[in-house]
Amino acid sequence: IWKDHPYWGVGPGMFGGIVASKFFSPVYDEYNLLNKNYLKNVGGIEQFWFQLLTEMGILGTLFFITLIIILFAVLYELKKHTNHQDLKNLFSALMVFIGCLVIYGLGSGINIASVLFTYCAFIGIGLGSLNKRSLDGDQ
Repeated sequence: IWKDHPYWGVGPGMFGGIVASKFFSPVYDEYNLLNKNYLKNVGGIEQFWFQLLTEMGILGTLFFITLIIILFAVLYELKKHTNHQDLKNLFSALMVFIGCLVIYGLGSGINIASVLFTYCAFIGIGLGSLNKRSLDGDQ
């Protein structure tokens, strides 16, 4: 499928994930995956990076990788600009966990809500603490 749509992919939610399975994506008909019991036996490809390549193509994958790099750079800058050791440790841990998310995507999906919501909550806690400390004049 990716070879047929290398640059832009087939579109978000059209292949590999639960959304494509629930709403019967036309990609499954086009590539005759329904007759091979793909949906019944597999349901999803369970490999985030290959799903991303298929759905978003090379360009979408590069944009997503850019987003990850920007997130890492922002966390690095936040770590560098705070004087509080607890926040430095939090931002360091969040930077390390980006690597875990990238590796985790090879075997499964990083679109698991419990993992991403928790990660984003910790980013919010760090930003909120940084903001509160700067408002209190505690830098």
